[in-house]
Amino acid sequence: MSLDIFYVSYFQGRKRRRIFMFKELETIEKNIEKLNIDAKAKQTLYQIQTIAGADASYRKQLVPNLLLVSPSGAGTTEYGKVYSRIIDENHIYDIRGLNTFLELDFPYDDSPHEYNLFFSSPRVAASTQNKFYGTFLLSFSRFEGRDLFTNPYFDTLLEFVEQNRDNMHFIFHVLPEFTEKEKLEMSLNRILHMVRVEFDHPDLEMSVDYVWKKLADVDISLPDTYKKKFKAALSEWREQTEFDGYSSLELIAKRIQYELFLVGIGNVDVECFERAISSALPDIKVSAGNSVGFCISGGGR
Repeated sequence: MSLDIFYVSYFQGRKRRRIFMFKELETIEKNIEKLNIDAKAKQTLYQIQTIAGADASYRKQLVPNLLLVSPSGAGTTEYGKVYSRIIDENHIYDIRGLNTFLELDFPYDDSPHEYNLFFSSPRVAASTQNKFYGTFLLSFSRFEGRDLFTNPYFDTLLEFVEQNRDNMHFIFHVLPEFTEKEKLEMSLNRILHMVRVEFDHPDLEMSVDYVWKKLADVDISLPDTYKKKFKAALSEWREQTEFDGYSSLELIAKRIQYELFLVGIGNVDVECFERAISSALPDIKVSAGNSVGFCISGGGR
Protein backbone atom coordinates (compact mmCIF):
# COMPACT_ATOMS: atom_id res chain seq x y z
CA MET A 1 0.00 0.00 0.00
CA SER A 2 1.35 3.42 -0.96
CA LEU A 3 1.50 6.22 1.58
CA ASP A 4 -1.17 8.21 -0.35
CA ILE A 5 -3.65 5.33 -0.27
CA PHE A 6 -2.99 4.83 3.43
CA TYR A 7 -3.89 8.43 4.20
CA VAL A 8 -7.06 8.27 2.10
CA SER A 9 -8.16 5.02 3.77
CA TYR A 10 -7.40 6.38 7.23
CA PHE A 11 -9.28 9.60 6.55
CA GLN A 12 -12.27 7.74 5.18
CA GLY A 13 -12.31 5.49 8.21
CA ARG A 14 -12.23 8.47 10.56
CA LYS A 15 -14.95 10.13 8.51
CA ARG A 16 -17.22 7.11 8.73
CA ARG A 17 -16.61 6.85 12.44
CA ARG A 18 -17.45 10.51 12.97
CA ILE A 19 -20.71 10.16 11.08
CA PHE A 20 -21.62 7.11 13.15
CA MET A 21 -20.86 8.87 16.43
CA PHE A 22 -22.90 11.91 15.34
CA LYS A 23 -25.90 9.69 14.71
CA GLU A 24 -25.56 8.14 18.17
CA LEU A 25 -25.30 11.57 19.77
CA GLU A 26 -28.38 12.74 17.90
CA THR A 27 -30.33 9.70 19.12
CA ILE A 28 -29.33 10.26 22.76
CA GLU A 29 -30.22 13.93 22.67
CA LYS A 30 -33.56 13.05 21.11
CA ASN A 31 -34.13 10.53 23.92
CA ILE A 32 -33.38 13.21 26.51
CA GLU A 33 -35.68 15.72 24.86
CA LYS A 34 -38.56 13.21 24.79
CA LEU A 35 -38.46 12.74 28.57
CA ASN A 36 -41.48 14.39 30.21
CA ILE A 37 -39.54 15.86 33.12
CA ASP A 38 -38.43 19.35 34.09
CA ALA A 39 -35.63 21.13 32.26
CA LYS A 40 -33.13 20.96 35.13
CA ALA A 41 -33.25 17.15 35.29
CA LYS A 42 -32.83 17.00 31.50
CA GLN A 43 -29.88 19.38 31.69
CA THR A 44 -28.07 16.94 33.99
CA LEU A 45 -28.33 14.25 31.30
CA TYR A 46 -27.08 16.64 28.61
CA GLN A 47 -24.07 17.44 30.82
CA ILE A 48 -23.39 13.74 31.44
CA GLN A 49 -23.57 13.09 27.69
CA THR A 50 -20.98 15.83 27.10
CA ILE A 51 -18.61 14.31 29.66
CA ALA A 52 -19.16 10.73 28.48
CA GLY A 53 -18.53 11.72 24.85
CA ALA A 54 -15.25 13.48 25.60
CA ASP A 55 -12.05 12.10 24.12
CA ALA A 56 -10.33 11.53 27.45
CA SER A 57 -9.12 8.39 29.19
CA TYR A 58 -10.41 9.58 32.57
CA ARG A 59 -14.01 10.23 31.44
CA LYS A 60 -15.30 7.10 33.21
CA GLN A 61 -14.28 8.61 36.55
CA LEU A 62 -15.95 11.93 35.66
CA VAL A 63 -19.35 10.50 34.72
CA PRO A 64 -21.33 10.86 37.97
CA ASN A 65 -23.50 8.32 39.71
CA LEU A 66 -26.95 9.64 40.59
CA LEU A 67 -29.11 10.05 43.68
CA LEU A 68 -32.53 10.33 42.09
CA VAL A 69 -35.41 11.80 44.11
CA SER A 70 -38.77 11.25 42.41
CA PRO A 71 -42.25 9.96 43.27
CA SER A 72 -43.70 6.71 41.98
CA GLY A 73 -44.91 7.06 38.41
CA ALA A 74 -42.76 10.11 37.59
CA GLY A 75 -40.64 8.45 34.90
CA THR A 76 -37.75 7.15 37.00
CA THR A 77 -37.21 4.05 34.87
CA GLU A 78 -37.23 6.03 31.62
CA TYR A 79 -34.70 8.47 33.07
CA GLY A 80 -32.48 5.59 34.13
CA LYS A 81 -32.64 3.99 30.69
CA VAL A 82 -31.52 7.19 28.96
CA TYR A 83 -28.63 7.48 31.45
CA SER A 84 -27.79 3.84 30.71
CA ARG A 85 -27.81 4.50 26.99
CA ILE A 86 -25.32 7.34 27.48
CA ILE A 87 -23.03 4.91 29.32
CA ASP A 88 -23.40 2.23 26.64
CA GLU A 89 -23.18 4.24 23.45
CA ASN A 90 -20.16 6.20 24.63
CA HIS A 91 -18.41 2.90 25.45
CA ILE A 92 -17.66 3.77 29.07
CA TYR A 93 -17.23 0.02 29.56
CA ASP A 94 -15.55 -1.91 26.76
CA ILE A 95 -16.77 -5.24 28.12
CA ARG A 96 -20.49 -6.00 27.93
CA GLY A 97 -22.66 -8.86 29.06
CA LEU A 98 -26.04 -9.81 27.68
CA ASN A 99 -27.73 -6.89 29.49
CA THR A 100 -26.38 -3.49 30.52
CA PHE A 101 -29.33 -2.04 32.47
CA LEU A 102 -30.60 -3.54 35.70
CA GLU A 103 -33.32 -2.17 37.98
CA LEU A 104 -34.09 -3.64 41.41
CA ASP A 105 -35.77 -2.71 44.69
CA PHE A 106 -33.54 -3.05 47.72
CA PRO A 107 -35.33 -5.70 49.84
CA TYR A 108 -37.14 -4.44 52.91
CA ASP A 109 -37.51 -7.61 54.96
CA ASP A 110 -34.76 -9.54 56.78
CA SER A 111 -34.88 -12.65 54.62
CA PRO A 112 -31.33 -13.82 53.80
CA HIS A 113 -32.75 -15.47 50.68
CA GLU A 114 -34.07 -12.14 49.39
CA TYR A 115 -30.71 -10.45 49.92
CA ASN A 116 -28.79 -13.32 48.32
CA LEU A 117 -31.01 -12.94 45.27
CA PHE A 118 -30.42 -9.20 45.24
CA PHE A 119 -26.64 -9.30 45.44
CA SER A 120 -26.33 -12.11 42.88
CA SER A 121 -28.71 -10.48 40.38
CA PRO A 122 -26.12 -8.35 38.51
CA ARG A 123 -24.00 -11.38 37.65
CA VAL A 124 -27.10 -13.28 36.52
CA ALA A 125 -28.17 -10.31 34.37
CA ALA A 126 -24.75 -10.15 32.73
CA SER A 127 -25.21 -13.79 31.68
CA THR A 128 -22.19 -13.99 29.38
CA GLN A 129 -19.70 -12.31 31.74
CA ASN A 130 -18.51 -12.97 35.28
CA LYS A 131 -19.37 -9.38 36.19
CA PHE A 132 -22.16 -7.01 35.28
CA TYR A 133 -20.97 -4.03 33.23
CA GLY A 134 -23.41 -1.17 32.88
CA THR A 135 -26.00 0.77 34.90
CA PHE A 136 -27.65 -0.46 38.11
CA LEU A 137 -30.78 1.46 39.16
CA LEU A 138 -31.34 0.60 42.81
CA SER A 139 -34.53 1.83 44.46
CA PHE A 140 -35.09 2.45 48.17
CA SER A 141 -38.77 3.22 47.55
CA ARG A 142 -39.89 0.91 50.38
CA PHE A 143 -37.86 2.80 52.98
CA GLU A 144 -38.92 5.90 54.89
CA GLY A 145 -35.47 7.08 55.95
CA ARG A 146 -33.95 5.94 59.22
CA ASP A 147 -35.06 2.35 58.62
CA LEU A 148 -32.60 2.11 55.71
CA PHE A 149 -29.62 2.79 57.96
CA THR A 150 -30.78 0.30 60.61
CA ASN A 151 -31.22 -2.37 57.94
CA PRO A 152 -28.70 -5.15 58.72
CA TYR A 153 -27.67 -5.36 55.06
CA PHE A 154 -27.06 -1.66 54.39
CA ASP A 155 -23.33 -1.89 55.19
CA THR A 156 -23.13 -4.95 52.94
CA LEU A 157 -24.70 -2.88 50.20
CA LEU A 158 -22.07 -0.15 50.59
CA GLU A 159 -19.34 -2.80 50.36
CA PHE A 160 -21.00 -4.21 47.24
CA VAL A 161 -21.07 -0.74 45.64
CA GLU A 162 -17.41 -0.12 46.46
CA GLN A 163 -16.40 -3.50 45.03
CA ASN A 164 -18.28 -2.88 41.77
CA ARG A 165 -17.67 0.81 41.10
CA ASP A 166 -15.14 -0.04 38.37
CA ASN A 167 -17.69 -2.02 36.35
CA MET A 168 -20.99 -0.28 37.19
CA HIS A 169 -22.52 3.16 37.33
CA PHE A 170 -25.24 3.45 39.97
CA ILE A 171 -28.54 5.28 40.23
CA PHE A 172 -29.96 5.29 43.77
CA HIS A 173 -33.65 6.15 43.88
CA VAL A 174 -35.64 7.44 46.86
CA LEU A 175 -39.13 8.90 47.14
CA PRO A 176 -39.50 12.62 47.99
CA GLU A 177 -40.81 11.73 51.46
CA PHE A 178 -37.60 9.82 52.31
CA THR A 179 -36.40 11.66 55.42
CA GLU A 180 -32.65 10.94 55.30
CA LYS A 181 -31.64 12.13 51.83
CA GLU A 182 -28.63 14.12 53.05
CA LYS A 183 -27.36 11.26 55.21
CA LEU A 184 -27.69 8.82 52.31
CA GLU A 185 -25.95 11.21 49.95
CA MET A 186 -23.11 11.63 52.43
CA SER A 187 -22.70 7.85 52.79
CA LEU A 188 -22.56 7.39 49.01
CA ASN A 189 -20.23 10.35 48.47
CA ARG A 190 -17.60 8.58 50.53
CA ILE A 191 -17.22 5.91 47.85
CA LEU A 192 -18.66 7.40 44.63
CA HIS A 193 -18.76 10.60 42.60
CA MET A 194 -22.43 11.56 43.11
CA VAL A 195 -24.88 14.09 41.65
CA ARG A 196 -28.39 14.60 43.05
CA VAL A 197 -31.32 14.92 40.64
CA GLU A 198 -34.92 15.70 41.60
CA PHE A 199 -38.12 15.79 39.60
CA ASP A 200 -41.84 15.41 40.29
CA HIS A 201 -44.90 13.98 38.58
CA PRO A 202 -45.61 15.50 35.16
CA ASP A 203 -47.63 18.71 35.31
CA LEU A 204 -50.91 19.12 33.45
CA GLU A 205 -49.36 20.24 30.16
CA MET A 206 -46.82 17.40 30.19
CA SER A 207 -49.56 14.91 31.08
CA VAL A 208 -51.75 15.96 28.16
CA ASP A 209 -48.81 15.86 25.75
CA TYR A 210 -47.88 12.39 26.98
CA VAL A 211 -51.37 10.97 26.37
CA TRP A 212 -51.59 12.71 22.99
CA LYS A 213 -48.26 11.15 21.99
CA LYS A 214 -49.55 7.71 23.00
CA LEU A 215 -52.58 8.25 20.78
CA ALA A 216 -50.35 9.34 17.89
CA ASP A 217 -48.25 6.19 18.36
CA VAL A 218 -51.28 4.13 17.24
CA ASP A 219 -52.18 6.57 14.43
CA ILE A 220 -54.94 8.39 16.30
CA SER A 221 -54.92 12.03 15.23
CA LEU A 222 -57.51 14.37 16.75
CA PRO A 223 -58.25 18.12 16.40
CA ASP A 224 -56.87 20.63 18.90
CA THR A 225 -60.40 21.27 20.17
CA TYR A 226 -60.51 17.65 21.39
CA LYS A 227 -57.16 18.11 23.11
CA LYS A 228 -58.54 21.15 24.98
CA LYS A 229 -61.56 19.14 26.12
CA PHE A 230 -59.28 16.36 27.36
CA LYS A 231 -57.05 18.87 29.17
CA ALA A 232 -60.04 20.36 31.02
CA ALA A 233 -61.33 16.91 32.01
CA LEU A 234 -57.88 15.70 33.11
CA SER A 235 -57.34 18.84 35.18
CA GLU A 236 -60.58 18.22 37.08
CA TRP A 237 -59.82 14.51 37.47
CA ARG A 238 -56.34 15.20 38.89
CA GLU A 239 -57.83 17.45 41.56
CA GLN A 240 -60.30 14.78 42.70
CA THR A 241 -58.16 11.65 42.41
CA GLU A 242 -54.81 10.41 43.70
CA PHE A 243 -52.63 10.91 40.63
CA ASP A 244 -49.97 8.23 40.14
CA GLY A 245 -48.03 9.93 37.37
CA TYR A 246 -47.16 7.97 34.27
CA SER A 247 -48.71 4.78 35.61
CA SER A 248 -52.08 6.56 35.57
CA LEU A 249 -51.45 8.26 32.22
CA GLU A 250 -50.49 4.98 30.57
CA LEU A 251 -53.80 3.42 31.57
CA ILE A 252 -55.77 6.52 30.55
CA ALA A 253 -54.17 6.46 27.10
CA LYS A 254 -54.91 2.75 26.64
CA ARG A 255 -58.55 3.23 27.65
CA ILE A 256 -59.02 6.10 25.20
CA GLN A 257 -57.38 4.05 22.46
CA TYR A 258 -59.73 1.16 23.22
CA GLU A 259 -62.87 3.30 23.20
CA LEU A 260 -61.96 5.06 19.95
CA PHE A 261 -61.01 1.86 18.16
CA LEU A 262 -64.37 0.35 19.14
CA VAL A 263 -66.27 2.99 17.19
CA GLY A 264 -63.67 3.37 14.44
CA ILE A 265 -61.25 6.29 14.23
CA GLY A 266 -63.05 7.79 11.22
CA ASN A 267 -66.35 7.87 13.14
CA VAL A 268 -65.14 9.81 16.18
CA ASP A 269 -67.18 12.94 16.84
CA VAL A 270 -67.24 15.23 19.89
CA GLU A 271 -69.91 13.21 21.69
CA CYS A 272 -68.05 9.97 21.09
CA PHE A 273 -64.77 11.51 22.31
CA GLU A 274 -66.42 12.82 25.47
CA ARG A 275 -67.73 9.33 26.22
CA ALA A 276 -64.21 7.96 25.71
CA ILE A 277 -62.84 10.50 28.18
CA SER A 278 -65.51 9.61 30.75
CA SER A 279 -64.61 5.93 30.44
CA ALA A 280 -60.90 6.64 30.70
CA LEU A 281 -60.94 8.79 33.84
CA PRO A 282 -62.41 6.75 36.71
CA ASP A 283 -60.28 6.03 39.76
CA ILE A 284 -57.23 4.11 38.59
CA LYS A 285 -55.40 1.70 40.84
CA VAL A 286 -51.94 0.43 39.87
CA SER A 287 -50.66 -2.84 41.33
CA ALA A 288 -47.39 -2.78 43.27
CA GLY A 289 -44.25 -4.27 41.71
CA ASN A 290 -42.26 -7.25 42.92
CA SER A 291 -39.76 -6.80 45.71
CA VAL A 292 -36.89 -8.47 43.86
CA GLY A 293 -36.76 -8.98 40.14
CA PHE A 294 -35.38 -7.74 36.86
CA CYS A 295 -36.68 -4.73 35.01
CA ILE A 296 -34.39 -4.84 32.00
CA SER A 297 -37.01 -3.58 29.57
CA GLY A 298 -40.59 -2.46 29.95
CA GLY A 299 -42.32 -1.83 33.25
CA GLY A 300 -40.95 1.07 35.22
CA ARG A 301 -41.58 3.59 37.97
